[in-house]
Amino acid sequence: MRVTRFRFPGAPRPRALLLAAVLLPACRGDAGELSPGGYAGVELTQPRPKPDFTLTTTDGRPFDFRRETDGYLTFLFFGYTNCPDVCPVHMANLAAALDRLPRETARDVRVVFVTTDPARDTPARIREWLDAFDPGFIGLTGTPEELSDAQVAAGLLPAMADTAAGAAYEVGHAAQVLAYTPDNLLRVQYPFGTRQSDWAHDIPLLRTRSAAREFSAGDLRVLEAVAPAPPGRGPMALYLIVVNEGAADTLVAIESDAADSAALHRQMVHGGSARMMPAGVVAIPAGGTLRLEPGGLHAMLNGPRRSFAPGDSLRVVLRFRRAGALPVVARVVSYTELETAR
Repeated sequence: MRVTRFRFPGAPRPRALLLAAVLLPACRGDAGELSPGGYAGVELTQPRPKPDFTLTTTDGRPFDFRRETDGYLTFLFFGYTNCPDVCPVHMANLAAALDRLPRETARDVRVVFVTTDPARDTPARIREWLDAFDPGFIGLTGTPEELSDAQVAAGLLPAMADTAAGAAYEVGHAAQVLAYTPDNLLRVQYPFGTRQSDWAHDIPLLRTRSAAREFSAGDLRVLEAVAPAPPGRGPMALYLIVVNEGAADTLVAIESDAADSAALHRQMVHGGSARMMPAGVVAIPAGGTLRLEPGGLHAMLNGPRRSFAPGDSLRVVLRFRRAGALPVVARVVSYTELETAR
């Protein structure tokens, strides 16, 4: 196991070594050697769930980390803008790697930077600093207690400021970037020293790890969940496929925290005019397939709670009589992309 030891200037050596031990819980061979899963980064032997915490964006709104990054390949990093090397190197290399990737790959990626120095890192300062790398990077802050809790939730030791150095103090913090695949699992970590070529190699792999967007509960599998982006905040249709590989079941409800209400509808054509009729519950026979598709049975999300654009994602929960609740993340696409997206 290769452990990179990094010591922040002014930080006591025992704490730096302890941080290094926490940073790399999985093993990887020499430079250039890939993990068992084919990654250049440090692959975890047991993936961990994405943490659930809420902080504040640089424009002052609450940011529920788990909910707002659902369905995206997400890189999470805790650092500070006065950091002399680790933080700017990570951000610069990530930005450069994303810039080299195809647009359809990069748009499925979220980079979230959380300050560990709220006393000096004002929202304006964080935004200015991140914009120098990529204006799309998300910056978060909070109270010292909120930031400490978020680091613990992510499985890291809380950062520590060496305030004895005066106003120019440095902050000892975890030096790795955490990579969560679209299924909300931490699978790979990237220590300081990760090269642009490593990022460029791993990002497409991490994105496609869950690119099929398959979700399952018991004998049920949900495939190809997509929602066309409506103009403004109009109702959104939801299309997907449910494959039943077990006994008969019934879809009894659809819920989503992205909309005021959700319901099943069926498109009916009578006398040359089309109408949407409530569908109620829908049976899925043993070994059968249920399709929610344009022009037929589909779900409607009424009163979206924010504007959605192609490339976004939204979370819905399908409730089945036998299998229970099945959370699904649907991709938001344009109507012109609808046919190729499914």
